[in-house]
Order: sequence, then structure tokens, then C-alpha cells
Amino acid sequence: MRHSPSGANIEVVLCAAGPADRPQVTISDDGPGIPEEEREKVFRRFYRLDAGRSTPGTGLGLALVAAVCDLHGANIQLLHNTPCGLRVVLNFTETIGLPATAAEYRDSHGLEQRRLLARRGPR
Repeated sequence: MRHSPSGANIEVVLCAAGPADRPQVTISDDGPGIPEEEREKVFRRFYRLDAGRSTPGTGLGLALVAAVCDLHGANIQLLHNTPCGLRVVLNFTETIGLPATAAEYRDSHGLEQRRLLARRGPR
């Protein structure tokens, strides 16, 4: 979200996914995205895209996200968001601190699939 331009659409969705009905979080935007050949590299500490070198930062953001996902039994995917932007998908494969399934969590909290829409304002 940090690299999305002002006025970009950002969507966050929590749902149940896969045969085991595990929690899945998807974050999508219509910003500049990350080229496919760079997607694995951005999880390295201190790695920055050439396009991002003019903005402040250390290159630790997605490395930290990947480490936190690993601690919580989740895997992370960076995908192209159609028609443009980035889609980040977090799939929780373990239930550390979570109900056994997303459906169990929804039922125990009276929730349905949640979707959050946001628009990035001026910086």
C-alpha cells in the first residue's frame, strides 16, 4: 500500500479457502505492482526495486511480512492484479492461535466474508 499512488484503490478480503477451509487474506491494489521477475527478490532483507530507490525506505518491509507469515504458519504469494497493480495472498496453513477453520471463526463470531475497500489519500 505504501507504494500505491494517491487515489489508488486498495482492497482487503478475509475469507475461507482451499479444501481445508483455512483463513485467507488477500490485499489488492491498482498501483505500480512488482514485475514477475522481481517478486521472489523483494522478500530478501534490504532488497529494493530500482523504481523504488528514489523513495525513502530500507527494503525490509516485505522481508518482515514474510517472517511474520512464517511464524504464523502462513505462506505468501505476490501476484499480478488485473488489470494492474499487485495482489498479495496470505494462506494460513496452520492454526497457531486460530480456530481450526475460517468457517469456525466466522460462526463463533457471527461473521460473513469481510471485504475492506480503501482509497489512498494524498501523501
